[in-house]
Amino acid sequence: MSRKHIIVLILLLLVGNIFPQEASSKILFLDFNFVKGEPSLAGMTVVDGKLKVRKNLPTANNGIQFSVLSSGENVLYQDIIDDPSECVYEYPAGEGKIGRASIRKDTINFSIRVPYSSSIEKIRLNVLKSSSTLNKSEVRPNGFEFTIDHNKIQNRK
Repeated sequence: MSRKHIIVLILLLLVGNIFPQEASSKILFLDFNFVKGEPSLAGMTVVDGKLKVRKNLPTANNGIQFSVLSSGENVLYQDIIDDPSECVYEYPAGEGKIGRASIRKDTINFSIRVPYSSSIEKIRLNVLKSSSTLNKSEVRPNGFEFTIDHNKIQNRK
Protein backbone atom coordinates (compact mmCIF):
# COMPACT_ATOMS: atom_id res chain seq x y z
CA MET A 1 0.00 0.00 0.00
CA SER A 2 1.43 3.36 -0.98
CA ARG A 3 1.93 6.25 1.38
CA LYS A 4 -0.85 8.25 -0.36
CA HIS A 5 -3.34 5.45 0.23
CA ILE A 6 -2.47 5.29 3.93
CA ILE A 7 -2.84 9.08 4.34
CA VAL A 8 -6.22 9.05 2.57
CA LEU A 9 -7.38 6.14 4.74
CA ILE A 10 -6.36 7.94 7.95
CA LEU A 11 -8.12 11.15 6.83
CA LEU A 12 -11.30 9.23 6.04
CA LEU A 13 -11.25 7.62 9.47
CA LEU A 14 -10.75 10.98 11.19
CA VAL A 15 -13.44 12.75 9.17
CA GLY A 16 -15.86 9.87 9.75
CA ASN A 17 -15.68 10.46 13.52
CA ILE A 18 -16.64 14.14 13.30
CA PHE A 19 -20.35 13.49 12.79
CA PRO A 20 -22.44 13.03 15.98
CA GLN A 21 -24.27 9.91 14.75
CA GLU A 22 -20.98 8.12 14.17
CA ALA A 23 -19.80 8.98 17.67
CA SER A 24 -23.00 8.02 19.52
CA SER A 25 -23.87 4.81 17.63
CA LYS A 26 -27.26 4.71 19.36
CA ILE A 27 -30.82 5.09 18.12
CA LEU A 28 -33.66 6.49 20.21
CA PHE A 29 -37.10 5.01 19.49
CA LEU A 30 -39.92 7.34 20.53
CA ASP A 31 -43.26 5.50 20.78
CA PHE A 32 -46.41 7.57 20.31
CA ASN A 33 -50.14 6.96 20.60
CA PHE A 34 -52.47 9.15 18.55
CA VAL A 35 -56.12 9.20 19.58
CA LYS A 36 -58.34 11.41 17.42
CA GLY A 37 -55.39 13.60 16.44
CA GLU A 38 -54.02 14.06 19.97
CA PRO A 39 -50.59 12.46 20.51
CA SER A 40 -49.08 11.14 23.72
CA LEU A 41 -45.55 9.89 24.26
CA ALA A 42 -45.95 6.26 25.31
CA GLY A 43 -42.34 5.15 25.69
CA MET A 44 -38.69 5.67 24.84
CA THR A 45 -36.04 3.07 24.11
CA VAL A 46 -32.36 3.38 23.19
CA VAL A 47 -30.67 0.64 21.16
CA ASP A 48 -27.20 0.24 19.72
CA GLY A 49 -26.99 1.05 16.04
CA LYS A 50 -26.53 3.75 13.44
CA LEU A 51 -29.44 5.56 11.88
CA LYS A 52 -29.24 6.40 8.20
CA VAL A 53 -29.73 10.16 8.09
CA ARG A 54 -31.29 11.78 5.02
CA LYS A 55 -29.44 14.76 3.61
CA ASN A 56 -32.64 16.55 2.55
CA LEU A 57 -36.09 16.53 4.07
CA PRO A 58 -38.64 14.84 1.83
CA THR A 59 -41.80 16.68 0.84
CA ALA A 60 -45.03 15.30 2.23
CA ASN A 61 -48.60 16.39 1.61
CA ASN A 62 -49.90 14.58 4.65
CA GLY A 63 -47.57 13.53 7.40
CA ILE A 64 -45.81 14.44 10.60
CA GLN A 65 -42.80 16.71 10.68
CA PHE A 66 -40.72 16.27 13.81
CA SER A 67 -37.78 18.13 15.27
CA VAL A 68 -35.47 16.98 18.05
CA LEU A 69 -34.32 19.95 20.12
CA SER A 70 -31.59 20.64 22.65
CA SER A 71 -31.45 23.52 25.11
CA GLY A 72 -31.91 26.90 23.51
CA GLU A 73 -34.23 25.42 20.85
CA ASN A 74 -31.27 24.17 18.79
CA VAL A 75 -32.41 21.61 16.21
CA LEU A 76 -30.39 18.40 16.52
CA TYR A 77 -32.36 16.36 14.00
CA GLN A 78 -35.51 16.69 11.94
CA ASP A 79 -37.45 14.58 9.48
CA ILE A 80 -40.90 13.98 8.01
CA ILE A 81 -42.83 10.72 8.08
CA ASP A 82 -45.93 9.77 6.13
CA ASP A 83 -49.24 10.09 7.97
CA PRO A 84 -49.40 6.89 10.07
CA SER A 85 -53.18 7.23 10.50
CA GLU A 86 -53.79 6.70 6.79
CA CYS A 87 -53.38 3.20 5.36
CA VAL A 88 -53.30 2.95 1.57
CA TYR A 89 -54.14 -0.38 -0.04
CA GLU A 90 -53.53 -1.27 -3.67
CA TYR A 91 -55.45 -3.98 -5.49
CA PRO A 92 -55.88 -5.28 -9.06
CA ALA A 93 -58.69 -3.21 -10.62
CA GLY A 94 -58.93 -5.14 -13.88
CA GLU A 95 -57.63 -4.45 -17.37
CA GLY A 96 -54.07 -4.17 -16.06
CA LYS A 97 -54.90 -1.26 -13.74
CA ILE A 98 -54.16 -0.92 -10.06
CA GLY A 99 -56.81 0.51 -7.77
CA ARG A 100 -56.10 2.38 -4.54
CA ALA A 101 -58.18 2.71 -1.41
CA SER A 102 -57.24 4.53 1.76
CA ILE A 103 -58.54 3.98 5.27
CA ARG A 104 -58.06 6.50 8.07
CA LYS A 105 -57.78 5.30 11.65
CA ASP A 106 -58.66 7.37 14.73
CA THR A 107 -56.36 5.45 17.09
CA ILE A 108 -52.81 4.57 16.06
CA ASN A 109 -49.48 3.63 17.60
CA PHE A 110 -46.23 4.41 15.83
CA SER A 111 -42.53 4.92 16.50
CA ILE A 112 -40.08 7.57 15.38
CA ARG A 113 -36.36 6.78 15.21
CA VAL A 114 -33.81 9.51 15.89
CA PRO A 115 -30.07 9.52 16.58
CA TYR A 116 -29.61 9.42 20.35
CA SER A 117 -27.81 12.25 22.11
CA SER A 118 -27.66 13.09 25.80
CA SER A 119 -28.36 16.72 24.86
CA ILE A 120 -31.90 15.95 23.60
CA GLU A 121 -34.38 17.95 25.68
CA LYS A 122 -37.61 17.80 23.70
CA ILE A 123 -39.31 16.72 20.51
CA ARG A 124 -41.75 18.82 18.55
CA LEU A 125 -44.36 17.26 16.24
CA ASN A 126 -46.19 19.23 13.55
CA VAL A 127 -49.04 17.61 11.65
CA LEU A 128 -48.91 18.45 7.94
CA LYS A 129 -52.18 18.49 6.04
CA SER A 130 -52.66 19.10 2.35
CA SER A 131 -54.43 22.35 1.65
CA SER A 132 -57.04 21.83 -1.06
CA THR A 133 -57.31 25.54 -1.92
CA LEU A 134 -53.60 26.14 -2.41
CA ASN A 135 -52.52 22.61 -3.37
CA LYS A 136 -49.61 23.03 -0.98
CA SER A 137 -48.65 21.44 2.29
CA GLU A 138 -48.94 23.67 5.29
CA VAL A 139 -47.97 23.36 8.92
CA ARG A 140 -51.09 23.77 10.97
CA PRO A 141 -50.86 25.50 14.33
CA ASN A 142 -51.53 22.22 16.12
CA GLY A 143 -47.91 21.45 16.93
CA PHE A 144 -47.19 19.25 19.92
CA GLU A 145 -44.13 19.33 22.16
CA PHE A 146 -42.82 16.64 24.51
CA THR A 147 -40.04 16.93 27.09
CA ILE A 148 -37.57 14.03 27.10
CA ASP A 149 -36.73 12.67 30.55
CA HIS A 150 -33.53 10.67 30.08
CA ASN A 151 -34.18 8.76 33.33
CA LYS A 152 -37.27 7.17 31.74
CA ILE A 153 -35.49 5.90 28.62
CA GLN A 154 -35.14 2.12 28.50
CA ASN A 155 -31.85 0.67 27.29
CA ARG A 156 -31.88 -2.43 25.09
CA LYS A 157 -28.89 -4.24 23.72
